[in-house]
Amino acid sequence: MKAIGGAVAVAIGAWPATAGAQAAPDLTVEIEAASDWRARGLSQSEGRAAVQVLGTWAPAESLAIEMAATTLRGSARHGGSDLGLTLAPAFSTTAAGWTWRAGATGRVFAGRESDGSGTLTYAEFNAGATRTIGPLRLALGADYAPRQAAIGGDNLYVHVMVASGLPGTAFTVYAGGGYSLGRARAGGATWRLRPQGDYGDLQAGVMRVSGRLTLGLRATATVGPRHTADAPARRRDGASLVGYLRVAAWP
Repeated sequence: MKAIGGAVAVAIGAWPATAGAQAAPDLTVEIEAASDWRARGLSQSEGRAAVQVLGTWAPAESLAIEMAATTLRGSARHGGSDLGLTLAPAFSTTAAGWTWRAGATGRVFAGRESDGSGTLTYAEFNAGATRTIGPLRLALGADYAPRQAAIGGDNLYVHVMVASGLPGTAFTVYAGGGYSLGRARAGGATWRLRPQGDYGDLQAGVMRVSGRLTLGLRATATVGPRHTADAPARRRDGASLVGYLRVAAWP
């Protein structure tokens, strides 16, 4: 899920809200519906349709705070949660032609671990940079979750995304990918973020913006070992085609 960590890693559609925070109004609200809510190539909503409400508040030129609520449809990945909440403050600055961003993300889930401990909530640190090069927009980033019981160890996710508008049209095409790795605790909850052990993910898509509406189609896939001993069968990874509709609700 992003705030879903500045949602560049999850969906290119969330990128403008983060990279352009300095020029945005103090408060923006977007509502997105998707046929499957995916992050890092993994379904967060049991392969079913989901909705996210994302708010971004920019109290200062260099500070933006993202708050998101996402329906998870009883996600087995997150202890049967029906709702995921995210809070992600981030600072940004521009230097040497790049926009640099650093922040943190807290993730809260309305479910319980299978052992009843309730240890589903976890936090991570985020860093990234974006730049426009001719007709292309490039985004690089890394998200690191220190060792926590809720994720069975620690997790580092590095990612890259490139996007370009198609001249003379309202369409934008994008492609990118990432790699997730870390140290796992035996018998822990590592499968929540790395059901295949260390693995990569790829995505490519197209979206069309018309006024307040954005309509998009995105293909995702995971790359890596197909099975691990402690990964539940309902990991919902692999290739997928996701359709989504986003509405700029405010202002």
